[in-house]
Amino acid sequence: MPPIPEANKQAAILAQKRAFLDATDKLAENLYSGRITLGMWESDMRTRLRIYLTGAGMIGKGDHENMTSSDWGRIGAHLKKQYRWLHGFSQAIYDKRKTISLDAIKARAHLYAEAANTVSTDIQAGDLRGQLPWLPGDGSTVCLQRCGCVWLLYITEERPQEGTKSVQATWTLNVNIEEHCEDCVPREGHTEELVVPIDYDVPSFIGLGG
Repeated sequence: MPPIPEANKQAAILAQKRAFLDATDKLAENLYSGRITLGMWESDMRTRLRIYLTGAGMIGKGDHENMTSSDWGRIGAHLKKQYRWLHGFSQAIYDKRKTISLDAIKARAHLYAEAANTVSTDIQAGDLRGQLPWLPGDGSTVCLQRCGCVWLLYITEERPQEGTKSVQATWTLNVNIEEHCEDCVPREGHTEELVVPIDYDVPSFIGLGG
């Protein structure tokens, strides 16, 4: 299969998100009704998270074939953090087992879906992440993983004799969002000048808002 076009990445993430939310709702219902134990629920949630976030990373990269060992390692680091939070969630369900509602379990489980933005954008940025001060959805803004802003990237100069090229990255607010968080607005128009190898495949944008 050909790589996922950059313009289609957001739609692909949203399709995965809907499937993930449906699956976590079903797991919550099975837990609440007693059809599965809390341990089974946590194990199944871990599996769903692994599939979901691995898929998000591959979407960010375009396809499975483009993934590097570094990309897989970064996904693993994201998963490790999510698993730790999930275990805390499982403990909270146990502690409040007599009073917690099904809606409360579903609502908190839904929060894990937002991690796809962070993972996909992180993998999408690739080698550029080290030259950028922040990434959409990296937690540096109050909108956290829901950030819809993007870095727009333009190749400004190629230097074949040096084997490098210059790239301009400009932080841009998502025009489809009516209200932006107080941290994203001041970043509008912020520009960074990047230098990459001349054969580096520069994406046209980084972030899911593009």
